[in-house]
Amino acid sequence: MLPHASRNIIGNYYRLKNGKYRELRNIYPDIPSHYIHGLCQDAVERVSSLWRNKARQYAEEIFREIVKYLNLRGKDLKNKNS
Repeated sequence: MLPHASRNIIGNYYRLKNGKYRELRNIYPDIPSHYIHGLCQDAVERVSSLWRNKARQYAEEIFREIVKYLNLRGKDLKNKNS
């Protein structure tokens, strides 16, 4: 489920559930439906978290490049008094 969601960039619970519910129901006919719903919710949350972390990492890399380019290495950028 998670590889499918990340490979196809599915960040919406309903889109993932509509695409995979029947397939999972056919594979596992005996499990309760709320297990499949929970699996879909978990997969979407993990993919969304991955995207947020990638965006943060990209922003940090850009920030480090800017600091390096402007030669601000020795200055405290968080302290506004200096």
